[in-house]
Amino acid sequence: MRVLLAFDKFKDSLAADAACDAAATALRKRHPDWSLDSCPLADGGEGFAALLTTAARGQLLSNVEFARKLLLLLQRNLTPLSERLPEFV
Repeated sequence: MRVLLAFDKFKDSLAADAACDAAATALRKRHPDWSLDSCPLADGGEGFAALLTTAARGQLLSNVEFARKLLLLLQRNLTPLSERLPEFV
């Protein structure tokens, strides 16, 4: 049997991915021959960014990390093309 585990969080007690993991652990013990697919859900509230980032195989950045990377990107793109030519050769 194939089972889809798709839980939202249990507010103030269990995150969506932890709920899916707990159910998967219990089901594997009882039904080791079952195929389990885990798909944690979020309604756009708390935890949504983390779930979306994980699903997209991305990386969460703090505000400081994001600002630093954005500043470096902007500085690089403001550098005159003549100074960046070696990186294109």
